[in-house]
Amino acid sequence: FAGSEKAFPKGFWDGKTVLEVGAGVGVVGIAAALASEKISVEISDLKHLLPLISKNIAANAVSDRAKAID
Repeated sequence: FAGSEKAFPKGFWDGKTVLEVGAGVGVVGIAAALASEKISVEISDLKHLLPLISKNIAANAVSDRAKAID
């Protein structure tokens, strides 16, 4: 949905910062990061989930614009 041009016109996410709180595995934050190469996404959850979130960020090749934070 974050990449839908009907809901969000091209360039909508450019320059934006997104914070996902209570992310679980980070799927929503990762989807936001995939929507634009010019977005900054911070994904947060309990400390023990941060390694999994970081792994998922790397697996989806969005490490340049997304990070796991506590």
